[in-house]
Amino acid sequence: MKYSSLEDEIQFLRSLKYLDLCKYLQDKYGIPQGDYFVSESCATPNLKIKRSNEGLFIHHIKECEFPDLSKKEMALLMPYEYQKANNLVYCNYFEHLLLHIDIVLEYMTKEFIGIYPNLKKPGVVVVGMGGLVNFILPEIVDYINGYQYQKSHLINALKIIDGREYLFVEIVKDFENELRKPKHGSKYLTGGFIQKRKFHASFFEGKMTRNGRIKSLLKEFDQEGVKKWNYYRVIKQKVSS
Repeated sequence: MKYSSLEDEIQFLRSLKYLDLCKYLQDKYGIPQGDYFVSESCATPNLKIKRSNEGLFIHHIKECEFPDLSKKEMALLMPYEYQKANNLVYCNYFEHLLLHIDIVLEYMTKEFIGIYPNLKKPGVVVVGMGGLVNFILPEIVDYINGYQYQKSHLINALKIIDGREYLFVEIVKDFENELRKPKHGSKYLTGGFIQKRKFHASFFEGKMTRNGRIKSLLKEFDQEGVKKWNYYRVIKQKVSS
């Protein structure tokens, strides 16, 4: 199915369940021509299947069951089947955001409780949430707030956000509102957790950005002295409305 704009496509993708979204993206981009790692030792990612020059990430479909499958220490805890090409999907930043939101909302009742390699005692992790709060959301917010990334794969991927900041804020606000619904009922996510994160607001107050750079996205005037559109101010107004 073709859409007249990326915005229309994203709105459609927001209506899909997680596995349906994965299938849509595999049809859209194709299945990778290889596994995520070059061998079952999970020591070296397979660079041949990367498409970062197109602004695309590789997402592990099975992260609805277990987090951080791109990390060696986590991958080795799960069957290697989770690293197979048919369990991978390409996605842009908006699509990656929606994939992790779907995981949280659909699979949060499957809270993972166990020993992480870097933890001394059992901990509770809601699948999908780590990717959101530690990577996807802070990276996008830092970009909106003017941080200049140096890594080419992030530069390529983040271009899709340009001019679509409102859409990002809308998605995140809707996500937070959905988390508050009683049907999700996770003790880990209700009350204190949401109050602490304040997904759609705290980012713009400097509490959740990866690089801590909270400044106007654009300067008031460009080099020619022409007043620029200040996305940062407008987004803050949108968030607080």
